Amino acid sequence: MKNLVLLVLFVFVFVACQQPTSNPEVTYLIHTVTKYQVDNDGKIVRKVFYKELDRDQNLILEVSFLPDGKKIELQANNSNSNVKTEVIKFYNAQNILDSQNVKISYLNSNGKILQTIFIDSKGDTAKIIHFAYDSSGNLIMQKELSTRQKIEIRTDFIYEFNPNGNIAKITLSNNLNPEKRIVEQFEYLNETQTIRKIVIDESKKTKEVINFKYNYLGLIIEEEHITPEEGTIKFIYKYTFY
Repeated sequence: MKNLVLLVLFVFVFVACQQPTSNPEVTYLIHTVTKYQVDNDGKIVRKVFYKELDRDQNLILEVSFLPDGKKIELQANNSNSNVKTEVIKFYNAQNILDSQNVKISYLNSNGKILQTIFIDSKGDTAKIIHFAYDSSGNLIMQKELSTRQKIEIRTDFIYEFNPNGNIAKITLSNNLNPEKRIVEQFEYLNETQTIRKIVIDESKKTKEVINFKYNYLGLIIEEEHITPEEGTIKFIYKYTFY
């Protein structure tokens, strides 16, 4: 169950790149992206994740490196456009396989995930997550059921938009603690690029600020996380292309 909790912590990833030759008529297909944590002098502290994409820009491999030396490896099968199967392997700090799970996602015609099922190493269904979207494709509800503990967690998402139609604010709440609402605010460099994300907790205090820096291709190359507890933590992205 601990490993399954780590799965849910996978976040939606931004991508950045190296420095290919500039040509506005060329479409660059990302092959790999690696995220690193760096110190204030720009020296690499540790690798955060490595991702590999196919020529259709589908994720085929993701390896997350945890601060304690453990890692999570995800291998994706994209052969079926409506069903996505991912094998997740958990390794300990000695790089020995601890356990292996399977994640099966069912997608709608727009490529949005409708349902995800987690199957543990014994072949039992450990968790089921349902997703619902508005007419614009924004996630408005996520319902997670732990089959072992028989606990259902429903998270609702409320959106506010800026004049350009971009998401300006998301308010998250769940049925277990409905009074504890988390707010995410977004600031934009232009119509498409987010330069800052601000997370505000239920006491209306700033929990985290994330700043983004882009290259000329519009891909994120630097990321800065600021929290009251840890101060400023910096990350960089490195890319290869087909």
